[in-house]
Amino acid sequence: MSASKGLLESKAAFQRAVAIMEEVYQSVRARDSFPITKVEMAMDALLQNLEISDALLVPFFHAGGRSVSPAKEVVNVCILSVKIGMQLNYLLEELRKLGLAALLHDIGMARIAKKPLERTGSSNEHASLKRRPEEGAELIRGLGPSYARLAEVVLQVHERMDGSGYPMGLREGKIHEHAQIVGLADVSESLVHRSAVRPRVLPSEALKEILQRERARVPDRLLKALIHVLVTL
Repeated sequence: MSASKGLLESKAAFQRAVAIMEEVYQSVRARDSFPITKVEMAMDALLQNLEISDALLVPFFHAGGRSVSPAKEVVNVCILSVKIGMQLNYLLEELRKLGLAALLHDIGMARIAKKPLERTGSSNEHASLKRRPEEGAELIRGLGPSYARLAEVVLQVHERMDGSGYPMGLREGKIHEHAQIVGLADVSESLVHRSAVRPRVLPSEALKEILQRERARVPDRLLKALIHVLVTL
């Protein structure tokens, strides 16, 4: 496969994933069931592209600008999460589970917000943000017993091993590693792309801030995997 063809296929996979996640959020806001099969297909396409090259990852760190939509944000988080999993030598099925958790980790936000939230830092917004893991886990449990593990990971994405996370204040040893990876990728994504209350920072600056802020909150092996992903771009 030529480099140009690979880039086009990666771009198409990214755009399809974003479109599917936008459909998911619309379904949740309308209180309809969401297309989990489509989400799984989007995950498989992203994973297939990431196994071939880093074409999906490079624009994430060099394009700048805002993530524009919740759908684009979660696709970015998924891409980085899977690359971290690859660095940790995850097998294919574990990468697939990790990526699916990343795509769905913020689905609870669609239930608690009537429209996509512009993150302004208000107290009401902060309270809403803290409800999203439980809302998301409940939505995923509704898909059936086979998704119970996925729901548990989504519930734990904002937990931190020093007990400072939410909603349960879990500590080291109680938090699923997939949840810790997605949480770390989510922090990275939020730093690299600007928001209403904060400008974007360069990947090197994001990494420095993550190391300062997350060293006591995230296992070293995950931080080392993230560092390797960033410095090899």
